Amino acid sequence: MIDSDLKRCYDGLIAKMQAHDMRMQYYRGDHPIAFINPKFTDIIKRGVVFRKNWCQTIIDAALNKLVIQSWNAPDIDNDALADLWKRHVRRIANDVHLGALITGESFVVAWPGTDGAPRAYYHDPRTVHAVYDENEPETMRFACKIWTVEKRRRLNLYYPDRIEHYVANDENPISAQSFRPVSDSPVEPNQFGQIPVFHFRLRSDTNTGELTTGVLSLQDALNKILNDMMVASEYTSFPQRYAIGNFEKNQKWPIGPGTILELPGSAAGDQPVTVGAFSSSSPDNYLRPMEDLRDAMAVLSATPHYYFAGQGGTPSGEAIRALESPLLSKIARYQSILGGTWESLMAFMARISGIADGNGTDIECVWADAHTQLPQALAQTRLTNKDAGIPITTQLRDEGWTEGQIAQMLNDINVEATVTSIPNTGAIPATVSPAVAMEARMKAKDMIAGKGAGGIADALESARKPVPENAVAQIMGKFAGKRVRT
Repeated sequence: MIDSDLKRCYDGLIAKMQAHDMRMQYYRGDHPIAFINPKFTDIIKRGVVFRKNWCQTIIDAALNKLVIQSWNAPDIDNDALADLWKRHVRRIANDVHLGALITGESFVVAWPGTDGAPRAYYHDPRTVHAVYDENEPETMRFACKIWTVEKRRRLNLYYPDRIEHYVANDENPISAQSFRPVSDSPVEPNQFGQIPVFHFRLRSDTNTGELTTGVLSLQDALNKILNDMMVASEYTSFPQRYAIGNFEKNQKWPIGPGTILELPGSAAGDQPVTVGAFSSSSPDNYLRPMEDLRDAMAVLSATPHYYFAGQGGTPSGEAIRALESPLLSKIARYQSILGGTWESLMAFMARISGIADGNGTDIECVWADAHTQLPQALAQTRLTNKDAGIPITTQLRDEGWTEGQIAQMLNDINVEATVTSIPNTGAIPATVSPAVAMEARMKAKDMIAGKGAGGIADALESARKPVPENAVAQIMGKFAGKRVRT
C-alpha cells in the first residue's frame, strides 16, 4: 500500500499544475484568445494572432522593487553571512520572487553539497509541494519534490528527521501508486531536525499571485479587442468605393492621378448613376476600450498607470511618489511575508556552513528601499534630517547601508579632510617622490595643529632622508666590470 503522505503530496502537486501552467503562459505572453471573431480566420492567415502582454508589466513592476540589500545578525559574523549570501543564495533570489509573483508560491531546497558546503536551489512551484499541519497552519508537516532522470520519474518526501526516496518506472506516472521506494537507499537521515524545503508564498489561503482571475479576464478582453481592431483595419486600410449604374459585369475603370473616369449615363427611367465611398471605422472605437481595460488592470493590480504607457511625459518626483503609493504598500506587505522565509533559509544555510549553531540564529533581512530614488530629493531629505539632529550615519543605517560601508564613508571623509586642510600643497616640487610628499603633508598638518613651527618648505626639508656616506661607493661596486649604457 502506498504511503498516505506520498499520495497526499503527489495529488496536491498534480492538482495545482494546470493553474500554475496557465499563469506562466500568461506571463510569457502566450495567452489563449477568447471570443475570436469568425472573420478573423478569413482575414488573418497562417494562424497569426495579436497579443498585448500587460501581465508581464504587472509582474515586473513588483519584481523590480523586491531587492534584498543586506543581512544583519547580532550573534554571528556579518561579513561571513554576507559572503554566504553572495556565493550561494543571491543568484536564485530573482527566480524565487518571480515564481511567487506569477503563481503565488515558489520553493528553495537547501542541503550540503558533496564538498560539505551549503547549496540552495530554486525549484519551480510545479515540481514541489508542501503540506501543513491542520492544527498549526504555519507548521509544515512534510514536502515533496518530483523530477525526471533518464526517463524515470523520481520523488522525494522531506521530513524533519529523514528524506524518503521514491521512483516510478515511467516518465509520466498516472498516480501516486506508480511510485516505489528506491531499492538501494530508500531513506536518508536528516541530521538537521528541520525540513530543508522553504516555501515562499504571498498568501497562506490560496496559491494566487499577481495574476488574479480578474486580471486574467481583463487581459483576455484586451486581446479580443486588439484582434477585432486588426480585422477592421484590413477592411478600412483602403477606402471602399461603389458605383450604381448600368455597367457591364466586372467592368474596371482606371483610377489614379491624372486620369478621367468616364461613366455611361443611365437610361430614361432608371436610377441615376451614383458613385461614392463607404465610411471607415475610427480606431478610437477600439483604442478607447483598450485604454479603459488598461486602467482597470492598473487599479486592480495596484500598478501605476505610467508603467503601462506614458501620460503627458515623465511625471515629476512628487507625482511619482503619489502614483506609486499603492504599489509600495503592496511591496511592503510582500517584503514582510517573504522576508521571514528568507531569514529561515539563511539561518539554515548558516548552520550548514558552520558559522552558526542550531540554537536559533536571529537574522534580519534588509530590503533595498522600494521608493523610486530621486538623487536631489534624497539629498534634500538627508540634509533636512541632519539639521533636525539626526546623524548622517543613523540615516544611512536606516537606508540599509552596512556597517562596513558606513565605516568606509567615515574613513573617506577623514582622508578628504586631511588633504584639504593642508595649505599650499602645490609648493611641493613634482620631482619629490610620493612617499616624501605624503610625509611632508602630514608634517605640515602637525605644524598647522600647533605641534611644530614653520611652513610647507620646512616640512619638506625635514622629510628628506640623508644619503649615507658610502651609498655612492656601494652603487659603483654593484656595477663594477659591467658595460653601462650611456
